Amino acid sequence: RILAALSCDKKMIEMFNAVGDFYENISKNLLNSSIPRNVVKVCLLEQIYLAGPQLVYDKLIASGINISSDDAYKAYNTLNNLFSCAMNYVREAGKEAAKNRLMYNANGRRRFWSPSEEDHVVKRSAANNTVQSVCADIMKLSMSRIHQYIIDNKIDSTIVNFIYDEIVTHTRESQSESFVRVKRDIMVNTAQEFLKVIPAKVSGKTAKYWVKD
Repeated sequence: RILAALSCDKKMIEMFNAVGDFYENISKNLLNSSIPRNVVKVCLLEQIYLAGPQLVYDKLIASGINISSDDAYKAYNTLNNLFSCAMNYVREAGKEAAKNRLMYNANGRRRFWSPSEEDHVVKRSAANNTVQSVCADIMKLSMSRIHQYIIDNKIDSTIVNFIYDEIVTHTRESQSESFVRVKRDIMVNTAQEFLKVIPAKVSGKTAKYWVKD
């Protein structure tokens, strides 16, 4: 979602705005099911971080997907052409970072690289940073707003963990159902400030303990 919003890739935005699963929409609506969903997902996630076709093929095999190298290369090239705007966006970010050893994310946050680091390492790292740093900014701002809501509304709750794109709180049971809805709304509204052209989606639930879905 973040890459689609940042790169203004029209096809990617269209698939995120369509009803249903993003990867399934690509497979069925754009590729007539010629490339299955699981292959689309692995290929896209790897290509976004500048993996080449051989690395993508290796990742597909490691993921337990039975596919020939020819079909993997075909899927790689098809998705690369289909989402050329998004792919060019991360490639350019990588090139600039390798050249300057410095990049600014969409919010102006800086990331530096040592002159001794190899160009291909910097390029992949910059492509990752382009997306993940903005995700981190969204999450930190959400966490700050949730914390402020707890204080302002005297909620018996404490933020206990922050895992990738999840915020875990320990809340009095009588307040948990209502508070999980508040947290969800805060996270959606915060993400929407950054995404704008794509609807943000956040799931949340109450449980006795945290479990990674």
